[in-house]
Amino acid sequence: MIRILIVDDEPLFREYLRKKINWQDYGFNIIGEAKNGVEALELTDELYPDIVLTDINMPHMNGLELTEELYKRYPDMGVILITGHSEFEYARKAVKLGVADYILKPFQKEELLMTLLKFRNNIKTSHELKARDQTNKELLTAGIINNLLLEQSVFTDKEIKAELDSLGMKVTTVKFVVTVLRMHMTGDEEIAVWQFAVGKMLKEYIKTNRNHFVLSDHHGNVVSILEVEEDWQDSDHVKIFRKFTDMVSKNLEFKLSAGIGSCQKGFGRVRHSYIEALSVLNQHELENCIGIFTYDLMKEENKDISIFNVEINEKLMKFLREKNEEEVIRVLDELYEHISSKRIAGDYVQVISMGLLSLLISFITYAGKNIEDVFGTDFSPNALDTLHSYYEQHHWIKKLFSKTVQYMIEHRKTRSYEVAKKAREYVEVNYVRNDFTVAEIAKAQFINQTYLRSMFKKEMKMTVSEYITGLRLEKAKELLIEDTYTLAYIAEKVGYSDASYLSKSFKKHFGIAPKNYINLKG
Repeated sequence: MIRILIVDDEPLFREYLRKKINWQDYGFNIIGEAKNGVEALELTDELYPDIVLTDINMPHMNGLELTEELYKRYPDMGVILITGHSEFEYARKAVKLGVADYILKPFQKEELLMTLLKFRNNIKTSHELKARDQTNKELLTAGIINNLLLEQSVFTDKEIKAELDSLGMKVTTVKFVVTVLRMHMTGDEEIAVWQFAVGKMLKEYIKTNRNHFVLSDHHGNVVSILEVEEDWQDSDHVKIFRKFTDMVSKNLEFKLSAGIGSCQKGFGRVRHSYIEALSVLNQHELENCIGIFTYDLMKEENKDISIFNVEINEKLMKFLREKNEEEVIRVLDELYEHISSKRIAGDYVQVISMGLLSLLISFITYAGKNIEDVFGTDFSPNALDTLHSYYEQHHWIKKLFSKTVQYMIEHRKTRSYEVAKKAREYVEVNYVRNDFTVAEIAKAQFINQTYLRSMFKKEMKMTVSEYITGLRLEKAKELLIEDTYTLAYIAEKVGYSDASYLSKSFKKHFGIAPKNYINLKG
């Protein structure tokens, strides 16, 4: 519905407007009435209408003064003036100042409707564009923050802050605390359904003037990344999450636990706080405890092995995503070698192996694959119970991880693959332009530059800029072989601003100057 505010000092005319037309039938909703400009401004701040339908001649603040003030505060708001013949010149001037339209008294209701309907389409288009823009911004922001959790960022705090600033996220303290929320319920499908709901509730529950990023991780957890004040207190954070988890447990059919990492300074330390939060949560889960747990209060003797286990899991998840079987096997071998050297008790080894299996199943599930397709119809997690030595468990777990990587390679079509593929296609069409940028490639896919560079390098093992340069120089080499074009012409055709720059780049890339290359081929 398009929201309309009526402004006129005559009660009978306001009533006429309100009752003469069945507004809802045409997609409009009268959300309020005001008798002068001052009152209209107060209502506008409160109700934020799409259209203000206002008379010109009113006491205290007339329609033109109201219009001027509205456009200062709300540049996108539509104003339609209702005016008499004696005020016609004022209305014409107002249109020049940006008023959407005007209508002369007396008028038929059809005339007013036509004016409003004409403007309604513009408003609907504007709303759709804003919604799409907001969605894209949210996706870009989520991509940046998610990368901070998954791996150490290759970008500086300044670069990440600038990227977030461009998306409307003003980061001030650059101090963050990561909290990991885990839902205690059975069934991956049920968890996936509730992840979004719990994340949305948490976002609405924590009222702060600082940034609060809420997302889901690949373990099925809800992750809160909260920017905190300089005088942040751990006890205050615990109280907030205790109240939230109590509220969820009381009203829903499952319980929540929360692991809280330490306060860290800088974007590069967000992952560290996340690892700590996961560690303390996992440690207490082994002890069958449900509640709010902080890493700072975790027993020192548990910190090393807990952090070790989480880091192993994160490394495995990283190499699984990269389909790097060699690194996956190396990490598993190192883990079980550590188990052997530390003479870890058999029961705890069983817990570690079950944790690895759970990680693997989560990875397959979140990749949208079927467990039976990967492991076969005869697979059962209970098989682990029959393996008593850590050697047997080691062999079995390695076999499952290898099968998973091989399956993913055979059925490869990852997000990084899609991003890199579309980027390559864009470059191949636009490399002839010397003014096109990486930012332009990212914008075409509705992703940010940071995410594009990361995904492209992951897939192509080179930067976007290196790919662009390589393609341009290969095209230049093809033209040089024909030996019919000047170097200046070739430079223009492959996206270089001048021949000398092409010559320097060509020699640096191929180890030979273009002129000598022509002679060599000739």
